[in-house]
Parts: sequence; structure tokens; C-alpha cells
Amino acid sequence: MAKLVLFFCMISLHSFSAEYDELFVGTDSNSRYVIPYFNFVEGADLGRFREVYQKSLSEMRRERTKQASQLLRAGAFGDEVLQLMQFIDNSIFNVQAQVKQNLDLSLYNLKSELNRLYQYYQPSGLPILFKRNSKDINQRDLNGDFFIYGTYHLDRGNLSVDMHVLNLHSLVELSFSSSGDPREIGLDLARQLFHQFHRTRFPSTLLVGGKRIEMLERSFIDARGGAYLPDLYRSAAANCRYQGARLVNRHEFDLLKLRGIYRGGISIGTYQLGRNFSWAIDQSKIFRPHYYTSLANANRPSYLEYICVKD
Repeated sequence: MAKLVLFFCMISLHSFSAEYDELFVGTDSNSRYVIPYFNFVEGADLGRFREVYQKSLSEMRRERTKQASQLLRAGAFGDEVLQLMQFIDNSIFNVQAQVKQNLDLSLYNLKSELNRLYQYYQPSGLPILFKRNSKDINQRDLNGDFFIYGTYHLDRGNLSVDMHVLNLHSLVELSFSSSGDPREIGLDLARQLFHQFHRTRFPSTLLVGGKRIEMLERSFIDARGGAYLPDLYRSAAANCRYQGARLVNRHEFDLLKLRGIYRGGISIGTYQLGRNFSWAIDQSKIFRPHYYTSLANANRPSYLEYICVKD
């Protein structure tokens, strides 16, 4: 007897990487101190750095040569253009020093943006703290929980930074990258770091009306293959049921939205409507930003997200 096989992709957001992730953020102490002495060098690979750096210089020279040609056509004298080109060429070779200054600005912005994020979100969990710098290089305190190092280079006129953060307890390391305007790089790296340390992780517990429930898993189903929404919903509910759990209900989901992703909840604001996400809610309900509807009246999304909870 032929069987109709329904294909769709169910993806768990709490999977292989969870253990690695916990080892990265966890420490043996009741602190998350970062050693304040950052070690950044030019280029992860010297050959690659020279290739990218020279390409950037070549592109700048071509642009300046184009400008010089325009000046000649406009009536400028040859010696004037030559002096201009010599000045430009000398300026180009000062780029490396400017890149280092831009990196210092980015790292300063990283620290200041982290402070702003803590003041704004007031997240749960231990904060990331930078130990105080010692003015005496011979008395530097190198004890801490995390060490930051990385590489930087100029890429087509933009600063590109790879920042590596090493947990000195577990020796687990994660990397964060950003490129663009130096003023924005520090802000971007700070947001990535803050999110990594303070986003809600599963499993976790939630206090609802004086009762603790366990949020076992947050997952989503890729429904772009054309499966019917009722089938997707049943698959999500079944996955929870196999774990002795159920889908999150409307009251619990509203509480999670209020708490936000940095205080033990979730953030639906991170999902663009263009990506077409919906959430499976207990009692045959569907949540679409920003309203609830019944399963029977809901349109099939591209992705159906769900949370399994256990009373």
C-alpha cells in the first residue's frame, strides 16, 4: 500500500551547540570579568592581509588617478597634478596608522555600548565587567574569566575586525566579526557579545502565577515545502508531547513577550514580517505578529515556531 510521505524540516534551536554555548558563558566563579588588555594584530594571515591591504591601496590610487585626470581636463597644470598625486600617495601610506587609530575607537565604543545596553535592558544573569586597567605595565592584573584578542585589516577602505573571546575556565572560544565604519564596529561587536551572554536559553524555568513551569525547547518548522498548516501544527504538538510536554499557552506566551529576550522571555521584534513567521500556541491557536487567530483561520507561514513547556 502506497504511503504519502510529508516532507518538511523541523529544526531545534536547542541542539548540539547548547552544551558548547553553556561552556562558553559559564564560569567557575560568580563573575564574568574580562581582562582589559586586548591583543589585536594586523591580519589573521600575513599573506591574506597583504593581498587585501594592497588591493585597498590600489583601489584608492585608481580613484585618485581618476580625479587627477579630471583636473587635467579641467585645465590644471601638470606640475600641480603631480604635486597633488605625490601628496595623495603619501597619504595612502599613512592609512595603516589610521587603521590602528580606528581600531582603538572601535574598542572604546565596544565598552561604552556594553554599558548602555546594561542600563537599557537590565538583563538577568551575571554582567560582563572589564577589570580596571593598571597604569603600571609591570603590575598588570591578568586574572579574569575572559580574554579578548583578534585581528583587523583594511578592506576596500573599511575596517574589518575579527574578535575572539576565550573563556579562561572552560577554554571554549567564540568569534565575532564586523566590518564598516569604525564608529559602528564597536557598537555592533558589543551587541553581539551582549546577545550571546544574555539571551534566553532553553531549557529554562518561568514563574507564571506563582507556579514554575519548565520551558524545555524552542524550535521551528521550515514550512516552505508546501505542507498544510494543520499538519505542521500537529507535528509541533507531537514533538512536545514526546517530551512529556505541551505547546506554550496564550497566557504564558504573553508573559514571555513582556519579559523580552534578555530577561528570560522572547522577542518577536527580531522577526521581520517578510520572513513570514508564526507561532504555534496551545488549544489550536496561532500567533502572528501582532495578533492571535485560530488554526482554522490562519494562513500557512514560511516558518512555524513553537515552545514546549512542562508543568
